[in-house]
Amino acid sequence: MAEEGTLFTQFYAASGVCSPSRAAIMTGKLPGGVGIHDYLASKELNERRGCVKYLDPEIPTVTRLLQEAGFATVHFGKWHLGSPTGAPEPEQYGIDLHFDDSRSGPGGRVASSAQIADATIAFMERHQDAASYVNA
Repeated sequence: MAEEGTLFTQFYAASGVCSPSRAAIMTGKLPGGVGIHDYLASKELNERRGCVKYLDPEIPTVTRLLQEAGFATVHFGKWHLGSPTGAPEPEQYGIDLHFDDSRSGPGGRVASSAQIADATIAFMERHQDAASYVNA
């Protein structure tokens, strides 16, 4: 994929808020088109703001397309694409391995930054050979 890839020199964020931006990156759709135009929170707050509870796991995602093509897919960091209770897990969106820093223990997000960096480096070291990304 890297050999045939494209160098992107400009970027547009679909939203200045976390959940809509993630939804757009994952689906290629505008956030409002998937019902996420603000950050996802409690069921009550989502309903008051007209947001869904979570990103629909049936919507095609870039991670699922990559996974189906044989690539290992990972997500390290804040997920925030669903309300805490009853939301689908990242695996339902085509993600093989994930580490969500919002579930970090003592030290909160400051400590989790190091954990995310360590997990990312460990994953890249396990997959140094480009061929190992396929069907990892």
